[in-house]
Amino acid sequence: MEFKIYSMIEMIENARTIRDNHIVIRIGEIAGYIQFPLSYNDQRLSELEILCDDVEKECKGMKLFSQHNAESIKAFVEKWYRKYHNDLLIICHCVAGISRSAGCIAALSRVYIGDDSWVWNNDQYVPNTMIYERILEVYRIPLPEDYAHIVHDSMMRNYIQSYEE
Repeated sequence: MEFKIYSMIEMIENARTIRDNHIVIRIGEIAGYIQFPLSYNDQRLSELEILCDDVEKECKGMKLFSQHNAESIKAFVEKWYRKYHNDLLIICHCVAGISRSAGCIAALSRVYIGDDSWVWNNDQYVPNTMIYERILEVYRIPLPEDYAHIVHDSMMRNYIQSYEE
């Protein structure tokens, strides 16, 4: 099983050229989300669209990633995993490919291969903790023992990198 995190632009650019059996989880904002069709690819098995804003706590006018969203992702992934097992690529994209898609893929990577460090330790990503936690919750997978440190370190790396630029 393999995982990829894309931005909306990366998804558009790569949609036609992916050569593995794959499913796509598309996460977009409620306000202003423009649904765009992906180029045809006969290796794409299915797509799931999740609409939520990139927030981690209740915020007026914003839609949080819900328990229902997490359950939908679990059902979607398990359906295709049962059929293709480890011969499956799971792609998740959001607008920027930094937070929501990273939170989703980090959780799925922890569930299916037991390792999410490649997401948390990558300066390119700042995983959305609400998405990460809710997906792990529906799979009944506990948070890592050092979760607070993992989140803190990820946020600090991103802050330092943005400050240096």
